[in-house]
Amino acid sequence: MCSALEIAHVAFSAVAATGKIKPATVSKEGAAYAGVETICADPSHTTTVNAVVLVAQA
Repeated sequence: MCSALEIAHVAFSAVAATGKIKPATVSKEGAAYAGVETICADPSHTTTVNAVVLVAQA
């Protein structure tokens, strides 16, 4: 799952670099990806509830 999210983030970033996506959308994706990245960095210590909190706080 994490590798698929990484690929999606890279693809989104490439499209965002064209300037055709609103800055607010780019910011939201960046925040969501930051939360997921935290989970993927240490999945063995992340519970479902903790994962939701981490993504919400990103």
